[in-house]
Amino acid sequence: MPEERIQWHPAFATALKLELKDYYPEVLDIQEEYQLTSKPLEVDILVVRKIKEAKILLNIAQLFKGHNIIEYKSPEDYLSVDDYYKVKAYAYLYKTLGERVDSIKVEDMTITMVSSKFPKKMAEHLEKHQQLTVTKQDDGIYYINGDDILSQFIVVDELPKRQNRYIRLLTTRMSIKEEISMLIKEFSSDPKNSMCELLFETVTASNLMQIMEVYNMARKLSNEEMEALDKVVMKFNLNKKWEEKGEVLSLLRILNKKFAGLPDEIAKKIQQTNDKKIINSIFDNIFEIESLEDLEKFLK
Repeated sequence: MPEERIQWHPAFATALKLELKDYYPEVLDIQEEYQLTSKPLEVDILVVRKIKEAKILLNIAQLFKGHNIIEYKSPEDYLSVDDYYKVKAYAYLYKTLGERVDSIKVEDMTITMVSSKFPKKMAEHLEKHQQLTVTKQDDGIYYINGDDILSQFIVVDELPKRQNRYIRLLTTRMSIKEEISMLIKEFSSDPKNSMCELLFETVTASNLMQIMEVYNMARKLSNEEMEALDKVVMKFNLNKKWEEKGEVLSLLRILNKKFAGLPDEIAKKIQQTNDKKIINSIFDNIFEIESLEDLEKFLK
């Protein structure tokens, strides 16, 4: 069964709206997959400031002007040098779409590029070939100085916990148990919140084991809080998913011992498989599997 891909982009758009909920939709209009032309050419997210006088204090949006283009990379992807030129091209094209000539001013535009890790190669390229400087503005926020369009990097895994707890949920590399706990409490108190629901579905797909840890540690909660938490567990069928994941973890322990350590690529394939038949088949043939090549045949 092919691996079900995690829908990171809609989750990021949702996290962004939750981060900016003090300004959205009254002050900021946030549009996903904004079409630049009639052909398939679109920016990930366009944020348009509706009230120019409103001061935005949130760290990730302090750079924002009237028109703000956002390029987002999932935890499975990275920002390359070409991504910089692509988003700049999109920004220039967007500028030409104003109702009249030069109605969208370059000085009223910004570019934000978001990734889990700091784009070191891109930053080095910008400083060497574009004579720009990249400076750290705040935790997880880096400004690109000297460009004609104000630009910044947002590094998800470096953002502060409480200030950016929604966006920090979109990771596969770091501990986010505190952020998960806050999301569970928020969603259990407002189960009809569709944005929290979408975000929770993404976290369930990417960080199921951390959710389990949060649930196991939550026994200190009040009866009312535990009842709300149990409703979340039931809504997303987490007990069944944890049971299946338990089998996967047992298999990984056995294979790690058998081969004195599994390559990360193979371990990840096993961990992310959604086909129980594959897991059972490997268990059934564990003694016949004598090499990593034999093991990989079951994962194709």
